[in-house]
Amino acid sequence: MKTRYLAAAIPIAFAGAGTAFAAPTGGAYLSDPQHEWVQDKLAENIGMPNMIMCFVSALRADAMVNQGPYVALVDMEKCDSGKRGQDTSSSTNVGATTATNYTSVVVNSVRVSNDDPMIAHAWFVPNDGGGTPERIFARAVVSVSPSTTNPNGQFSVSFCGVAASQADPLSGSCSMFLGTMSANASVLTFSENGMGDFGGAPQPYTTRLTITKSSTGGSGRIAATGQGPMPVDAGFVYDSQHFKRGQANPGKCFSRDRAQADYSTWRYGVYMADGSRLDLAQPGFPIRATYGGQTYWGGASFWGVFLPGGVLDQVTQVTRVEPGSNAAGTVYDLTKAGGKLYRMTKVDGLMGDLKGQSVMVFLPGNVVAGDANGGLYELTWDGAQLVAVRRQNACDQNGCTWTDLAKDANGNALAPTYVTASGLRASAPFMKALQGYSQSAGGEVRIEVPASGELADATPVTTRSRAVVVPGSAMPNLVCTGRCPKGALSAGDFTGNTVFQDITYLDWSGNPTTRSSEFVFEPVQVASAISYAFASDGLLMSGGNAVDASALALNGNYQYGLQSGRLIDANSASFAAARCGRADINSPYEQSSTGDTICPWLVDNVPEYYTYETGPNPWNRYVGLSSGGVAVSFDPPMNFVLTVSTMNTTEAAGSPLIGSKVQLNYNGFGDLQGIPGTCVDTTTNQPVTCGTGSSNGQRWVPAFSIKDGTELVNDSVTYYAKYLEREMRFGKVPDAACATLDLTAPLATALPGAPTDDPRAAMGTQPTVTAAPKVVHGVVQ
Repeated sequence: MKTRYLAAAIPIAFAGAGTAFAAPTGGAYLSDPQHEWVQDKLAENIGMPNMIMCFVSALRADAMVNQGPYVALVDMEKCDSGKRGQDTSSSTNVGATTATNYTSVVVNSVRVSNDDPMIAHAWFVPNDGGGTPERIFARAVVSVSPSTTNPNGQFSVSFCGVAASQADPLSGSCSMFLGTMSANASVLTFSENGMGDFGGAPQPYTTRLTITKSSTGGSGRIAATGQGPMPVDAGFVYDSQHFKRGQANPGKCFSRDRAQADYSTWRYGVYMADGSRLDLAQPGFPIRATYGGQTYWGGASFWGVFLPGGVLDQVTQVTRVEPGSNAAGTVYDLTKAGGKLYRMTKVDGLMGDLKGQSVMVFLPGNVVAGDANGGLYELTWDGAQLVAVRRQNACDQNGCTWTDLAKDANGNALAPTYVTASGLRASAPFMKALQGYSQSAGGEVRIEVPASGELADATPVTTRSRAVVVPGSAMPNLVCTGRCPKGALSAGDFTGNTVFQDITYLDWSGNPTTRSSEFVFEPVQVASAISYAFASDGLLMSGGNAVDASALALNGNYQYGLQSGRLIDANSASFAAARCGRADINSPYEQSSTGDTICPWLVDNVPEYYTYETGPNPWNRYVGLSSGGVAVSFDPPMNFVLTVSTMNTTEAAGSPLIGSKVQLNYNGFGDLQGIPGTCVDTTTNQPVTCGTGSSNGQRWVPAFSIKDGTELVNDSVTYYAKYLEREMRFGKVPDAACATLDLTAPLATALPGAPTDDPRAAMGTQPTVTAAPKVVHGVVQ
């Protein structure tokens, strides 16, 4: 919705930028459409219609006219701009940022004749995993298609939300929300009433919007209540050069010059040399399940198995469906576990490869001056120094807060805070390496601390590739020396910070000392290491108790799930490589395959170790498919390494990211991930340090966009990238530049009344559809 209709308020001329790449000259590379929209703070108050209109676009009702009711799968994460703009850089869970979240939508699109409007009905229950589940009815009537001179076309949309548990969804009021939107060549209006949640308590909300446009500019007004601490009543006005918004004059002024704008790309396509789309050989497939007399649609892939509305916990079998086919597919048994074990294999690299990228690292006390206790830091390598960008303060059900180490409260630059090798050797001599996490580097990162001198581009760095261990696989005992989770976890363990077992380690004088294994970086005697077994049902076992948090409600530091430290096969070469010893307390520890001690800095560098995760999120748990006792395997994401330059990205010369090697993960068409992120202030569109200040005042966005035609290489084969969906943010200019634009008239614009058009009577009961999905997020099958 936002993508199409805010463009009406703020029209822009779409001009393609040329590249020097030998991009494909035909096929889907040329024919696949590209969508661009203006993202602005005023859009924050129309989240639900934005989501609904994203759904409408992804349903492809225009391509399915008069073909009868059909099922479309829509990726929830791609349609929820609130989630898309959340800062996930501090999450240490790849699944939290890569898992697909499909919502199954039943659609019927009809048109009596070419002289009649297209009418599309959609019934669905969003699979958003939070709050009261909603059943949504949406009806769109399109009379005139969008065109260059009329980018809105002429249409009306009405939508109604009721509780998904309501016995008769067609009766009573639209208790969750009711809204309408309509547009023609010059005016767009939107109105919504609903019941939401602000500050943890139910609260009614309203939104009203009017936009008018002319040949020389336009203006509008939006009013909203119940969606923040204060009501909103703001206006905007624009001409060919500038855009101004605010609740009163002088407002904020922005340039409409594309050269001064910033762009963030949210979806990419990757193509073969002939222009055809790149598809993974076995990325996954749609599935269906029957429960309570109803058919539910979902999917299975490398990241797990998805079914909406908690159905996954209720069924034991699913059926594979071939897109566009009604033929009965293979029936698979579901294998479920409350946790997931990964095998992590070492990949060598260099510090220079991480230039400009975010790495989350827990630093012990006194490594950073003035921080005696230590904590979680975001670090970045600028090509010469390892810079501390921000420090995590505390986390609760609303997320985490951070202290900005780069700028003060007024946005002024602070003196850089450096993490140096010499400082690490002095304050934490037991730390032979920094072990952290980088989303853009593909996950875990280990930075070697040199025995002398300082960190440099040539400092060895290792990352890890990972594979899911299928339950039932032969697995000997595993041992742990740091972040060793307890068995029989309870909610009290998470609120009381007793999630990890205590362990006895050796201090630098060789004295045995006991504390929580969450913060142990010192050597541990082999006899004191904590042992685990990997049970055939897929759970990690500690002393006969399962490590299982799948039924617990987690938040704060654990909102993305619980992850263990490194687990080593006690009978492997990696275990021998992690053992160490020393001649006396005055001598350094040295690697020794027969030593009686395990050194954590050696564990971090072994060829192979394991990690375990558990939690209530779908990606925290193992759910697999099998047929005849044989497990189904899916292709992991295809990996590309992008060396950032001004030729292949929008990064400017001199950016700290120039020269950095970014690990990109391709999960299938339209799903290319791994670009590092940054945050922008939603009021000014200017960069800010993520996590500092009000979370309502900033959005997480990709740090750069990949230019069309950029070459991506995997296994010596060259592919080509092209943006599919991106936002444009106007550049902030001095407010005096908008002196001729006045907010007085826009702020007096008449707003639509309360919505009254309930679409349910016209739509009726949701049709029963047993055929396979015909559309998967905008792609007709």
